[in-house]
Amino acid sequence: YEKAIEGFRLYLENCPKHSSAENAYYWIGESYYSLEKYVDAINEFKYLIDNFKSSVNASRAMYKMARSQQELGKTSEAKATFQRVIDEYPETLEASQAKERLKDL
Repeated sequence: YEKAIEGFRLYLENCPKHSSAENAYYWIGESYYSLEKYVDAINEFKYLIDNFKSSVNASRAMYKMARSQQELGKTSEAKATFQRVIDEYPETLEASQAKERLKDL
């Protein structure tokens, strides 16, 4: 995962305006999540959500941001973020998953 993060960072340095840049931020966040570096994952997912609102990865990023918050024990933040997924992306798989997660919190 560290190599993937390095590669995506290099890509973003060389192609910051490319249409696939948002995808790189998503995968950096996923890599940090897999490394259990949840604070770093949240930062990457938040950047994607704030800067690429219409991205196909936005709902995924928001869901994974909530999962990261949950892993950090930030239950109230996780609940709020799961609810945002449901409210902002109601027809997505992530919204369905967020509803299930909320039942457990």
